[in-house]
Amino acid sequence: METGRNLCLITYEEPRPTLFVIFRNNPEFQRALKNFQPKDDHIYGVMNLRDNVSLDAWEVDSVWAKSGYGPILYQMAMSKAGSAGLMACRNTSQLSAEAKRVWQQFFDGAGSSFADAVLADGNSRHREGYLAYKYIAKKPLNLSPFLSRGKLAIGRDPYGEKLTSFLEDATQLLTHQMRGIYDF
Repeated sequence: METGRNLCLITYEEPRPTLFVIFRNNPEFQRALKNFQPKDDHIYGVMNLRDNVSLDAWEVDSVWAKSGYGPILYQMAMSKAGSAGLMACRNTSQLSAEAKRVWQQFFDGAGSSFADAVLADGNSRHREGYLAYKYIAKKPLNLSPFLSRGKLAIGRDPYGEKLTSFLEDATQLLTHQMRGIYDF
């Protein structure tokens, strides 16, 4: 997976970020944005989060990414979460095999060099032990360049219309993908 200079990040924050969207900025994206057309082809990943107050962590509610972009999306969210950490969805029926593989990689695979696993839920309903942990970035990514490119890609938007349209497209894409994965 190549991040490149045109990989952008937009987060929706209220008060903690609840939505992360990674996308590519290019002339086609700019035309779609200008004309308020769907931007799905340019979106590479979407993650919806919730604040798990009882476990003091950011919990992944739903996530979708194009092949190869899941880990960077998780790393970005984990970096933003800081010491609170990022954890898997507590609902066992809402965790795909692909998502479990990403979490396992953070536990004892290639991703373990990026994150520390800290036991968060001793009463986890998950059979897989690594899903009872929250993951804290050892050396968080510098998100500033990604966020700056995201703001630059949206451009001048005095009334927030372009940003709102983009976030709506990302949310619809995530919902559509979740329906395909979980058949709801």
